[in-house]
Amino acid sequence: MFKIFALALTLVCLSGCGQHPLVHAVKPLSTLQEQEHALMIGKWYGEATTLDGKRTQQLNERRADGTFNVKFRVTDKSGQWFEQKEFGLWGVSGKIYFTITTGKQVGEQITSAKPGNPYLNDAYEIIELTATTYRSKARDGGDDFTQKRVDDGFQFPAIPVVKP
Repeated sequence: MFKIFALALTLVCLSGCGQHPLVHAVKPLSTLQEQEHALMIGKWYGEATTLDGKRTQQLNERRADGTFNVKFRVTDKSGQWFEQKEFGLWGVSGKIYFTITTGKQVGEQITSAKPGNPYLNDAYEIIELTATTYRSKARDGGDDFTQKRVDDGFQFPAIPVVKP
């Protein structure tokens, strides 16, 4: 009796071990994913405060062709500031927004990024996305960002003059 039970148990295990998970033959594209991609296109502005008290501003422009440029301005407590522009590729997959930075510009100096640098790949969980508000959380570090849609002609607000 034990031999029959052991043989039956072995056959069940072997037949179960040979099965492969079922997957789609072609990646499905949901209507929601298409809508989120379309909503992301345009110009978005956001502000935040860093852990060390600096003010950061971001002006992000995403194009329908999957390219982006984002301008950053960081201002410290004394009013000193610097700006940097990054550019690259973007996309949406499910509830994940991702970017691959392919270069940056500081002043007039443009630098191409070295492909394969993991520091230049970012992923964000989409928390909220409407026609006017985009809120996300960075997958690395957990930073929470909120941006508002702005007109195409929008520029950073003027920097106040710091008096000595």
